[in-house]
Amino acid sequence: SFPHDAISVISREKIPTNQWNHITVSYDGSSKASGTAVYLNGRRLEVEIEYDRLLKNIRQHYSIHKGPLIGLSFGEKVLDKSMPGGEVDEFHVFSDVLTVPEVNYLFNQKKFSLRNSIAPDTLSALYLGRKELCAIYDSVQEVMVMGDLPKPRKTFLLQRGVYDKYGDEVQPGTPAAIFKYDSKLPKNRLGLAKWLFDPKHPLTSRVAVNRVWQLIFGRGLVNSSDDFGNQGSLPTHPELLDHLAVWYRDNGWDTKALIKYICMSATYRQSAVATPETKQNDPDNTWLTRSPRYRYPAEMLRDNALQVSGLLSDKVGGASVYPYQPAGLWEELSDKVWRYQYIESTGEDLYRKSIYTVRKRTSVVPFLHIFDAPDRSVCTVKRQVSSSPMQSLALLNDPQMVEAARLVAARMIREGGATPETRIRYGFRLITGSQPSPKECAMAMMMLKEEEAAYRQQSSKRKALLSIGAGKVEGIDELQLTAYSNLALALMNTDAFLTRK
Repeated sequence: SFPHDAISVISREKIPTNQWNHITVSYDGSSKASGTAVYLNGRRLEVEIEYDRLLKNIRQHYSIHKGPLIGLSFGEKVLDKSMPGGEVDEFHVFSDVLTVPEVNYLFNQKKFSLRNSIAPDTLSALYLGRKELCAIYDSVQEVMVMGDLPKPRKTFLLQRGVYDKYGDEVQPGTPAAIFKYDSKLPKNRLGLAKWLFDPKHPLTSRVAVNRVWQLIFGRGLVNSSDDFGNQGSLPTHPELLDHLAVWYRDNGWDTKALIKYICMSATYRQSAVATPETKQNDPDNTWLTRSPRYRYPAEMLRDNALQVSGLLSDKVGGASVYPYQPAGLWEELSDKVWRYQYIESTGEDLYRKSIYTVRKRTSVVPFLHIFDAPDRSVCTVKRQVSSSPMQSLALLNDPQMVEAARLVAARMIREGGATPETRIRYGFRLITGSQPSPKECAMAMMMLKEEEAAYRQQSSKRKALLSIGAGKVEGIDELQLTAYSNLALALMNTDAFLTRK
């Protein structure tokens, strides 16, 4: 976990190039930089300590997306090749601390029997104590936190934005027009956090509440949720925004409680059906005369498909998971193929909620990306919503959707009754949340018959379709399952499935 959990020492003396050198590194296992010694040609070097904070176990652990990690490397590290063209010869590892005489013996290529420089009882006690301490540190969950430099770098205004033309030096601060920065607060990240969550701060709770409102209603009370400045929109309901902001602050910034509070309101519980009167008086639903309609975000679409199929895992917490993704995609986008591998999850982990899907900053899972999920290269407050043929192709062909449709088909056959009509009604209700009209039911019945006729003599195509995805269905006729699967895929490609209403 470099650099916050590491030892690093650098020799003050440069190592000669274009010649062979004998390098020895000795470490006493103390987790201190002072326990490290570096020798050049039998002579101990003076070193500068770069990092001296090794807390956890130094053993390498297997990583699902990095694979088996290399324990030792020479001449390079990630994104740093410090010894181009260098060579290594006669590498040895010893199980004890090397002393100066022993290093000299090695340099002079003398054979000798390595002796413990520490009494066996003392060494055993040190090892057991360190092992117990490592067990404690290893069990603690960690969160990456940005730290401050011991001496902050100077920051300047750039003249006309040119990176190497410095203007006046600037100091840390916040816009006084928003809320005055308390002089008692430190001018660092901690002080900024306290300033943001001061009870008198006018913006923090309003911005947060507006984003939650946008998540639930498709648009915020301030439509420009990414701009609360004078270039942004005015709130459509300023008193409501003030009320919710104060409620959120006074209830301990409890987001789950805020969502419940909004969803239990009469405004949210209205019908989404627009009457001729509301269409004329409030065409954009600015005044909230009806419940909103909007396409689900990418993650909700995937989770919804897993939920109706019965595949969605309700497990909470845990490590990131690796759902279906085209083979070789990560390796194609990475210059560190040996270190970053995408190893597809198995079992329950394939069906975890999308919030647990692993994210590479510049590579989003393709299905989510097609439905406008952004990458992590920039902060995105308000997603774009597009409509493209690619989205229909993804709904019809993505392995997760095909697999989910197969499990929905199994539910239609097993739980929907004995006749095709009752099964179609059950599946329609399961996928769209409503009952089909007579016309919709007739069209679905026609498609079911056409699918059965098309696949009746095509055993290989049936098997190919049913082989997609890890989830298998047993005990149902292959032809029947294929036909109902394609019908379920078609229903999951409709506006009724894609839209929140």
